[in-house]
Amino acid sequence: LLDNVTVLIGIAYGGRAIAGVINQPFYNYQLGAEADLGRTMWGMLGLGAFGFQLQEVPADKRIVTTTRSHSNKTVTDCVNAMEPHEVIRVGGAGNKVRWTWS
Repeated sequence: LLDNVTVLIGIAYGGRAIAGVINQPFYNYQLGAEADLGRTMWGMLGLGAFGFQLQEVPADKRIVTTTRSHSNKTVTDCVNAMEPHEVIRVGGAGNKVRWTWS
């Protein structure tokens, strides 16, 4: 599950989050030795977010990204309460953000 490995860096100033970085050091590892390994996504308040391709969710769809391995009744009840059209279960906090953005 190397694709789930993420390094997360958050930057705050005056108690407010202003920037963040997500690095996936093993992104593309399954493509072999010739593949570009790893990727970094980042964003900064007032500047934007970079390093990924934004894909809009259709207006009539509700997609929820949640834990692959740490679910419990509270998580399941919360996900079900949102009445999603699709649930994507993945590991790694930064990987969930990637799925949300990609």
